[in-house]
Amino acid sequence: MNWNSFLPFNSFPAGMMSQAAVWGVWGPVFFLLLLGLLALKGFALWRAARNGHKVWFIAMLVINLIGILEVIYLLTAGKEEKPAAPQATETKNLSTP
Repeated sequence: MNWNSFLPFNSFPAGMMSQAAVWGVWGPVFFLLLLGLLALKGFALWRAARNGHKVWFIAMLVINLIGILEVIYLLTAGKEEKPAAPQATETKNLSTP
């Protein structure tokens, strides 16, 4: 029995590209996609931590859905919360000249 026939990377039917040729073409695309997803996850985690959304932060950290959860967070709950502007208070000068 020839065990090499059970390994998918040792024999390809005629007309199919070899595994090295496929990675040669799609390797850079896969790498750029991976970098984009990593940046998206980092930005979403940073925004959730900054806004104090602990549940979203833990969910995005634990669950990996290829960027779907991060996009949902950034489009819905991930709006950056601006701190309230300090209200102008009127001070009365109690000293009389």
